[in-house]
Amino acid sequence: MELERIRIENYRGKDFDLCPRKRNLFLGANGAGKTSLCDAIRFGITGLASEDVRNTSVRILYKNGMDTERVRGRTNTFKVNGKRVTEEALNLAVADTAGLPVPRSENPEEKGKRKRIDPLESVKITSSSEVLLHLKPGELSAFLLKYIPERLNFDIVMNYFSRMTEDINLECSLFFPPMPEEFGIEQIEAARRYFYEERTAAKRSLRGMEAELGRLHPKEPSKTMELIEQELASILVREAQAKTGLERSRNYEEAKQRQQRQKARIKELEGQLPETPPQAPEDGEWEKIEASRNKAEQEKSNLISKAQIIKNNLELFRLTLDSLDKPVCPISNKLICSTDKSEVRGEIEKSIRENEQLYGLYQTDIRTKEDVIQRCIERRKEYDEQKRSFDQYERLTAQIKLCRENLTELPEKPESPVPAEDTAKKKQELMAEKRNLEDFQKKAELTKDVERFRARIERYDYLISALEDKGEVKSGIMERYLSMFTRTCNLRAASFAPGYELRFIQEDGVRILMKTPANHGFIPLESLSSGETIIAVCLITDLLNQLSNTRLLFLDNVEALDTEALGNLRRLMEQPDFLDSYDHIFICGVNHADVRNAFKDMDAQYIPD
Repeated sequence: MELERIRIENYRGKDFDLCPRKRNLFLGANGAGKTSLCDAIRFGITGLASEDVRNTSVRILYKNGMDTERVRGRTNTFKVNGKRVTEEALNLAVADTAGLPVPRSENPEEKGKRKRIDPLESVKITSSSEVLLHLKPGELSAFLLKYIPERLNFDIVMNYFSRMTEDINLECSLFFPPMPEEFGIEQIEAARRYFYEERTAAKRSLRGMEAELGRLHPKEPSKTMELIEQELASILVREAQAKTGLERSRNYEEAKQRQQRQKARIKELEGQLPETPPQAPEDGEWEKIEASRNKAEQEKSNLISKAQIIKNNLELFRLTLDSLDKPVCPISNKLICSTDKSEVRGEIEKSIRENEQLYGLYQTDIRTKEDVIQRCIERRKEYDEQKRSFDQYERLTAQIKLCRENLTELPEKPESPVPAEDTAKKKQELMAEKRNLEDFQKKAELTKDVERFRARIERYDYLISALEDKGEVKSGIMERYLSMFTRTCNLRAASFAPGYELRFIQEDGVRILMKTPANHGFIPLESLSSGETIIAVCLITDLLNQLSNTRLLFLDNVEALDTEALGNLRRLMEQPDFLDSYDHIFICGVNHADVRNAFKDMDAQYIPD
C-alpha cells in the first residue's frame, strides 16, 4: 500500500502535510501530535477513529494515482478522485489498490442474508495496537483462519473429526471434493454453512412430521389390510348387485308407467272414433260440384245480361208509348203533331207485350240457375263435412296405429332388490378400520422418519460445531499453524528482542502469551509493561503483516523501550528482508535523548513537530 502524499487538516487540532517514505520518524515532545499523526493516517486509510474526532479531513494520494478523502463533520463525506462515493465504495477502492482480498461470508444466523466483511479489517488490526490488543480470542482466531494457506483434502479433514462414523463420512462426502482433489480452508466455512442449511431444512421437515404425528391417534388394529380389503370387496359386490337390481326395478316401473300412459292414450283416441266409419267422398266429386256451380253462375250471368237488355227496351217502348199520347212531335216538343198514331201505338204495345213475355222467361231461367247454384253450394257443404269427418277418422286411426306400433314393451319383472342400508353400516365400520390401520402404519413410518431426522439433525449439530471457527476441525488446523506462527514470531524476537518469546494457544479461540526476561513464565499480553507491550505489538504486527500483506507498520510510544530495545528496533528496521516486507513504517515517540540517539542519522524521513 504505497502512499504518495498525506494532507491532514484539524485532526485533534493538528495539521500535517507529508510525503511518506519507507521509514518515517516522528519524534517530539509530549502534546506535539505524534499519536494524532498515526491516528490520522490510519483514519485516512481505514476510516477508523475514536468518537472524539470531529470536523477533520484526511486526503491521501496513492502511488497509483488514486486520490481519496475522508471528511468527518456534521455529515461524513467520502471521495475517490474528487467524486463523492459511499464509505463502502471508498474502502473497496483502497483494498483494491493495496491488493487486499475482499472476502465475503454467509451468516446463517441472519437467515441467508449476505454480509460483506470489512475489506480493510486487516489494516485496522495491524495499524492499531489498541485494536490488536483488544481482539477477543475468537476474533483473533477468525482473523488468522482467513490467512492460513493450508491445502486440504478429504482425508485430511476427516482426520480432524473426533466422532468419525460411517454417517459422518457419508455426509461430508456429499459436500467436500473427493480424493485426491485439494481445497482451501475457506471450504471448511462453506461446509459449515451447507450443513447449517441442511439442518434448517431437516428441522423444518421434522416439525412437519411431528405435527402430523400429533394428529394421528390410531388404535391397535385387529385385522390385516388384506382381510379388510376382502370384506370391503364383498360388500362392494353386494352393493353393485343391489344397485343393479334397483336400477332394473326402476326401469321396469318406468316402462310400466309409460305403457299405461300409452294405452290410456289409445283408449282416448278410440273413444273419439264414430260408431260407423264415414265413407270417403267419391273421387272427382268436388270437381263436378265446382264445375256445375261455375257453369250455372256463368249461364246466370248471361241471362241477367239479356234480361237487362230486354228491361232497357221495355223502358224505351213505354216512354215512346207515353209520348204518343201528347199533341207534339216525338222529335221536338215545339212541333204540333196531328198524325194518327193508332197503328204505331199498336206496334209498340205489341213489342211491349213480347218483351215483357221474354223478360219473364229470362227471370224464370235466372231463378232456375240460382236454384242450381244453391244446390251446388249445399252439395259442397255436404262434401266438405264428409271430407272433414273422413279425414278426422283417418288421423285418429293413424294415431291409434302409431301408438300400438310403438307401445312400450315391458322387461322381465325383476326380483325385489336388497336394500342398500343393509350393507352401509358394515361398510362404514370397515372403512373406519381401514383408515385406522392406514394411520397406524403411517404413524409407524413417521416415527421411523422422525427418529431418522433427529439422528440426522444430531449429526448436523456435531458437524456444524466441529466446523465452526472454534470447532475441532479448524482448531486442529489452527494448532498446526499456531506452532508455525510461534516459530515465526520467536525467530523475529531472537534478532529484535532477545529473551522474549511468544506463544499462541487455543483457549476459546486463540490467545497470545509472552515470556520476557523479567518473567520466568508466559503471561497474557495485558499483564505486560508498556515497553514489553510495544515489543509484543511489533512482533505480532509483523506476523499479521506477513499473513495479510498489509505492508504497513505503526509503532507509537517507542520511548517506553529501553536503550537496548531501541537499538534492536533500529537494527531491525535496517534489515533488507524486514524492509522488503513493508511499504511504509511509521515510528512515533517522545524525543528523549536515548530515542534520538537510537535513530540518529538513520536513512528515514524525520517529521518535524
